[in-house]
Amino acid sequence: MALKTNVRRVRLADLVPDRKNPRFPPEEREDLGSDDEIFEYLADSFNALPLAESIALHGYFASEPMIITEEEGDLVVLEGNRRLSALYGLAREDLRERFNDGDAWSEAAQKADVSLDFEVPTLEAEVREDADAVIGFRHIGSVLAWKPIQRAQFLAYLIDDHEESFLEAADSVGEEESVVRLLYRNQGILACAREMDRPEVALRATKRFGIFTAALNRAALRQHVGAKPVSDVEERVPQIQEDDLPHLVELSSWLFGSNGDQRVITESRQITMLATVVADEQALEELRRTRDLEGAFALIPEATTPEPKRVMRSLAMGVGHIRSAAASIGLIAAEPRTETLSSELDDLSDEIREAIDEIED
Repeated sequence: MALKTNVRRVRLADLVPDRKNPRFPPEEREDLGSDDEIFEYLADSFNALPLAESIALHGYFASEPMIITEEEGDLVVLEGNRRLSALYGLAREDLRERFNDGDAWSEAAQKADVSLDFEVPTLEAEVREDADAVIGFRHIGSVLAWKPIQRAQFLAYLIDDHEESFLEAADSVGEEESVVRLLYRNQGILACAREMDRPEVALRATKRFGIFTAALNRAALRQHVGAKPVSDVEERVPQIQEDDLPHLVELSSWLFGSNGDQRVITESRQITMLATVVADEQALEELRRTRDLEGAFALIPEATTPEPKRVMRSLAMGVGHIRSAAASIGLIAAEPRTETLSSELDDLSDEIREAIDEIED
């Protein structure tokens, strides 16, 4: 079976969105109920407004028909859901009022000649699977590529739901097998986080999947969470074990912040520094204790060359942090750890004073 070659024109009102869309994050897919909720999600999360404005200005381009299939009596749009949400938003006032930027949607609708009777060019697939290769190739192996997380979710759909091998999935979408393995592994780790009842970890990494992927490209961080190198990744098996979950939660906190703690990296270039720290036992302990990435990094002799400016900057930052803490010390004065840290501060102050006294003598 394959896609039918003849273009069929179908009334807009007869088309429904794909609630099984692999581009939807699993936690979002579960919360989407009615078709209108799906349209709202598509319009707001996938930025359908510019497409609607283009249709209003230039008309609907029929050169790329939507791909549909019949399921349970409905004509489901497998490819073209963003376009479908744009058309529905232009055709239905009650729907576009639910979208973000409602005024802009109304302005576009006034210029567009779109109603529920508008005929949409489509190609029909006898079954959903017939469209997979076309959709995958168009959005993974071509210039119309989806975002990495969407590519990863679609590949997981091919590999997990249809039991394709990495090589088969790579051939289907026109991508290198190594890239398929990498994306599959990384989204699989997030799937494990959800299954292990840490959906917030998966949500943060899904939103910033590029940063998460960059982190797992560093061997030390990959090993920290128990993830396999790309060459060892297997299909349809958990990508981390439950014992590794605390380390994944920890990495997520460093990358994205959590529970009121700010992230320890301020830019993606610091991921390499984070990996160097995690690979050193003493530096890792310091990072866990202070959440000060540069301070932890400075403890690695082979990673940094001590320079007067760096040392002075560290000292000045330390004094600034202490001054800030002192201003609100009453909030934690009763905590046992406050006494421990205060004693450690006394010892460090003595070391600094002794070094200064030696110079003065």
